[in-house]
Amino acid sequence: MENNFSLEDVVKFANDIVIVTKADPLDAPGPEIVYVNQAFTDLTGFTPEEVIGKNPRILQGPESDTKTRAEIRAALGRKEPFRTVILNYSKSGRKYWLDINIIPLQNRNGEVTHFAAIESGKIELDKQIHDFNLAVKQQVELNQLLAKKKDITLHMSLSDIPPFPFDQNAMIQVMSNLIGNAIKFSPPKANIFVVTEKAEDRIRFSVRDEGPGLSQEDQELLFKEFQRLSAKPTGGEKSTGLGLAIVKKLIRLHNGEVGTESELGKGSTFFFSLPIE
Repeated sequence: MENNFSLEDVVKFANDIVIVTKADPLDAPGPEIVYVNQAFTDLTGFTPEEVIGKNPRILQGPESDTKTRAEIRAALGRKEPFRTVILNYSKSGRKYWLDINIIPLQNRNGEVTHFAAIESGKIELDKQIHDFNLAVKQQVELNQLLAKKKDITLHMSLSDIPPFPFDQNAMIQVMSNLIGNAIKFSPPKANIFVVTEKAEDRIRFSVRDEGPGLSQEDQELLFKEFQRLSAKPTGGEKSTGLGLAIVKKLIRLHNGEVGTESELGKGSTFFFSLPIE
């Protein structure tokens, strides 16, 4: 049976893991896999014969995030591109995190008939027991120089948090990004408040600034890749539009949640919470 999509759309992603599915139906049994490449078999252990005709849900398991799965399904329903990070399972049951990019494929009539998923950027977390507050202190100290250039004062309020397992390099990247953004978008002589809190089996890290705040439209664009917001850095700093998307990805990998609270003219608070396992 001849497939109705262009293989040229697939071949250019051949160095990554590629899965091609039919676009319909979304409801059970769901869209069928019609093509996988060798990289897919190398990682998952599934041969093409074992997965073609099956639903991609065979790669998911009990710890695959239900919210992420719902977001993927919604994007498929809209027949729109979508990128996220998801926990999948190999044939042997081994868990692995992947950065997955879903692309709609059209036939000659412009109809979306298939989806290609380019699973790439495999992320391995090195979760060891660390002192979370110590990492916070270090990042505040490292960002003091940037703050002083704008006469900005950094304040810390740290609750008692027991050591727990997390990927220290990933968490340093997240903290540095959130503190750095607060400095970048705050006016001179402002205050920035870095806070850690503990509630039952979770910790919360937050950075509150006295910047211009964010409109509702900007808040809807946050944590998406390559977005340009109406709020601009106050000292001529550059912004790639990738920072918060990376923050979301790394926090999700820790089974955490990330968000913001903001109002125009009243500053912004960016926060994440993590389980203490």
